Amino acid sequence: MTHHPEILRADPWAGRHLESRALLRQAQAGRLVRISHGRYVDAESWNAMDGLERHRLRTLAVASTAATDNVFSHHAAAALWRIPLLGDWPDRVDVTGPVRSGGRSSEQIRRHPSAAIPAEQIGTTDGVRLTSPARTVVDLARVLPFPEAVVAIDAACRIGRAAPKALLAEVRDLSCAARGRRGGRRAADAAAFATDQSESVWESVSRVTIRRLGFPDPVLQQEFRWDDRTSYRTDFWWPEYGVVGEFDGLVKYGSGEGDEARSALVREKIREDRLRTLSSGFVRWTASDVRDPLRLARLLGAAGLPRPTRRLAYANDFSG
Repeated sequence: MTHHPEILRADPWAGRHLESRALLRQAQAGRLVRISHGRYVDAESWNAMDGLERHRLRTLAVASTAATDNVFSHHAAAALWRIPLLGDWPDRVDVTGPVRSGGRSSEQIRRHPSAAIPAEQIGTTDGVRLTSPARTVVDLARVLPFPEAVVAIDAACRIGRAAPKALLAEVRDLSCAARGRRGGRRAADAAAFATDQSESVWESVSRVTIRRLGFPDPVLQQEFRWDDRTSYRTDFWWPEYGVVGEFDGLVKYGSGEGDEARSALVREKIREDRLRTLSSGFVRWTASDVRDPLRLARLLGAAGLPRPTRRLAYANDFSG
């Protein structure tokens, strides 16, 4: 669990707002960062955070002063549930509620009018009321581009060391129920394509790109047995063509020049050599290749996948 820095709160009842002015001066000097009205954090800690953790802290700051009947949603709920996303995190915090409850969007809150949210689609974490993980990613899928929507759903449903935050069947049910609303069909399409087997954001984006390029859909997390004691699991596998695909996030190799980093490189080299002997083709790519779909198409084709007959007919809309 990531440790958050203390949120410093300006006291509006301090004599002549002396405390508020002191915090403002520190922010002007670059020692603090203002993350919402009257809420500040240490600048060094803030600069060390990624986008998800920054938005999570911003949401907690807004929640500390917002009305208690607010239900935080969309990006705010994703940050609180720690669901990673592909695109940039917004500056404003999302809140969803019935139109009759009143209230408007503001400098720090982006309000989404909605019918009353069913109780089963509301959860609580960090003392904050928010949409459930399944409802959160369906809401996001209604407004995000298709690749980012798939990333959100995959991440929420991911089966890994920890239990998934949402069940894929639940997400698909909610997305189908939203078909009559704005963006509902987009959400249903993303949910239909999503999987609980993708292990990272860029594996999800890779899978979207592979589909859009016209290549066959791969099998995910295929296990290959080398001997009685050793087996390897691959990111992507095309059994009909005997091709193994691996997204290279580079993190698994370690960092620096120490023995641990060198050992990781050696282990990965042995793993790749063995997988090459167990397959007819092997291809590895990085995020920069996914951002350039034509380059990824060349890599996949060179590994032995049939080249698509249709031209690349979509814009490269991947951000992050």
